[in-house]
Amino acid sequence: IELEERLSDEIVALVADGKADVGIVAGTTDLTGLDVFPFRTDRFVLAVSTEHPLAKVERISFADVLDADFVGLDRASALQRFLDNKAERLAQRLKLRVQLRSFDAVCRMAEYNVGIGVVPQSTATRNAKTMAIHIVQLTDDWAVRELMICVPQRRTLPSYVRELVDHLRVASG
Repeated sequence: IELEERLSDEIVALVADGKADVGIVAGTTDLTGLDVFPFRTDRFVLAVSTEHPLAKVERISFADVLDADFVGLDRASALQRFLDNKAERLAQRLKLRVQLRSFDAVCRMAEYNVGIGVVPQSTATRNAKTMAIHIVQLTDDWAVRELMICVPQRRTLPSYVRELVDHLRVASG
């Protein structure tokens, strides 16, 4: 198995072009033309430095943090476009100080108090074990996301890839 971390829209393009057999992506990504299976549910949370004023907060809405400096993914990423849209709907604009390529890097910059980051809870929880970050639950409905397994067409895949997809589906259940 060759495993690469990529942004959801990049993963979809690789799977659609036959350059990847399987992808796991956020359900908000356009998956037209691919076979799609539920994988698991994850939440978006804020990763903040333990020195940040929000480190004293357990839950907050996205609207209530829009005055803060943010660290985030590249503006072309699906998540960053999504967050920009959410801010615009609130007649606000994200103050994005740093743009990065991974959620782990967002957590690292949050640890250094460069800004706050919106990341998956699974990433924040893993990084909180080794980084000085505090996790703040986002109360917005959109903070819960469905992760999906996508493949070009399951029936055309080699048997070992179908078995991997079946295993992922069972293991996530």
